[in-house]
Amino acid sequence: MESFDEAVAILTRLLAEHGRPTPLLWVGNEDVRTVAGRQFVRCPEQNSARADAKMNFERAAAESRAIALDVRGHSGEHSFVVLDIATDQRDAELRMMSSESVKVSIPHVATLQFREIQSGSRWAIVRLLAG
Repeated sequence: MESFDEAVAILTRLLAEHGRPTPLLWVGNEDVRTVAGRQFVRCPEQNSARADAKMNFERAAAESRAIALDVRGHSGEHSFVVLDIATDQRDAELRMMSSESVKVSIPHVATLQFREIQSGSRWAIVRLLAG
């Protein structure tokens, strides 16, 4: 399996080949919300978010678990990536993931634009509206 840095390099190259923003912002599933057809993303502090992603990646790789780097969407400047780790072999099979190679994916449609939310109070409003 690729290392974290190798997988990030592959993902960045894939983004560049498809004309998508290559600066990555690390987010979790809990940081992405849809309200009235619009996509919003909360941007956690990136030094710790990337460090957490790398630590979780390395732990999952050591346990031979299936791993994916999944770009959920883009803003004008950034691509928002989620580290996705399969819970078990069945979960990995259903999501076409393998413990032998990191799966990288980007949205098929380049127009999936996210709005970045930096403010905690604004994020609270988005979460309330999203339900």
